[in-house]
Amino acid sequence: MFFYLFLASIYAYQLRFIMKKLVLILFVTLLALGTFAQNILTHYDMGKGRGYLTTTVEMFRPDKTGNTFFFIDFDYGVGDVEGVFHCLISR
Repeated sequence: MFFYLFLASIYAYQLRFIMKKLVLILFVTLLALGTFAQNILTHYDMGKGRGYLTTTVEMFRPDKTGNTFFFIDFDYGVGDVEGVFHCLISR
């Protein structure tokens, strides 16, 4: 019985060690992928008199010479106009 408990405690220790490594690897991978992220959002503006869809595309990308950030907004069906376009690019 003692031998079984001894093996179970070793197994539990090894399992915790492996899980800590996996969590660390997953965190580092997500952090690395997050630096080259691009977001695409679509939302509905429910303000009074502003019932229209908006799509936003944004990206942030660091490199050796600096950071690049841009976002583009497309507003669909604003008033009598088919759509409105707004963008910002920053380097």
